[in-house]
Amino acid sequence: MSRMVMRGVLLQAACIAICCRLLAGAPDTALQRAIDLYNAGNYAQSIELLKSRLPAAKDKRTEAVVYNNLGNNYSQVGNVVEALAAYQQAAKIAYAAGDLRISARAEKNIGALYSDSKDFERALRQFDKAEAIARSTGDTPVLADCANNRGVIYEQQNNFEKALQSYEAAMELYDALRQEDRLGLLYNNLGVVYKQMKQYDKAIDYYSQSLALSEKLGDKYLAAANLVNMGNVYEMTGDYANAIALNRRGLQLAQELQATEIVVDVYANLAEEYAKAGKYDSAYGLHKLHTALKDSVMNTERARMMAEMQAKYDTELREKQALQQRQSKLMIVGYGAGLAFTALVLYLTLKGRRK
Repeated sequence: MSRMVMRGVLLQAACIAICCRLLAGAPDTALQRAIDLYNAGNYAQSIELLKSRLPAAKDKRTEAVVYNNLGNNYSQVGNVVEALAAYQQAAKIAYAAGDLRISARAEKNIGALYSDSKDFERALRQFDKAEAIARSTGDTPVLADCANNRGVIYEQQNNFEKALQSYEAAMELYDALRQEDRLGLLYNNLGVVYKQMKQYDKAIDYYSQSLALSEKLGDKYLAAANLVNMGNVYEMTGDYANAIALNRRGLQLAQELQATEIVVDVYANLAEEYAKAGKYDSAYGLHKLHTALKDSVMNTERARMMAEMQAKYDTELREKQALQQRQSKLMIVGYGAGLAFTALVLYLTLKGRRK
């Protein structure tokens, strides 16, 4: 089940114009190129371009936007630690530069990370913080994103009434802003809620609307999520032919994007759907693919976590060693000063005796 949490200003191609308005002066072509790479799913290339752009940032506002976009890319590849660090740096720089619009977006993005990590209390506090800043500056896009993101949390808490209220509030704002990219994400989220409520006709209707917008905007990741989600609904209604066809389409897009998290889910979906349709050989083959890829993802995640733990340990060790060195230097200076003082006292004493 794919939900869409609204992150950065630049999540979709339609938001590039917003970025340009946030930055003073002429548009930053390197930054726009990085955004294009992000929208195309080329996260590694986007990260490298953004990192190379940091030393050349013309001002603090540009630097804050670059960090915010780095956070978006890191979050997409599952590097939560780097994403959080980038968003925090973006917020810090934006506050120092007095740019509350960028800081509101960074704070919202930190909330999205907490939401993805199921730390809902922290996430809601972050959205409250971002919303307060956004209200002070009249930043309607951030207000809309915060409303959507609350809806995602309420839906996962099975509080469907509050989820729908939050989504409807977000929809009103997105409609007024004519933000089709955000509406596409929101329609997907509404489909998730109605599927949970077993109102399958409404779920399919919203997924279809989301799919139409994602195809119009060229958002392949969202299109893949729509197809898979819609396929799940058809499976629940017993329409296995449509379920298999939609999951197959979603799988093709996910493989093109190397969106492993979607591919893993699709293999499991297809295995179950083929089994229910009586095609057991196909079901068994897909089950094996699901298990192998899931194990690979778990091993990769385990290796990443070990690397992060090692990096944290190395950082703490370096900080401890640096502190010890500073303390040693202070002790040496203090000892030296003590000797000098003692020598001075002896000198003055001897000099007094000579008189």
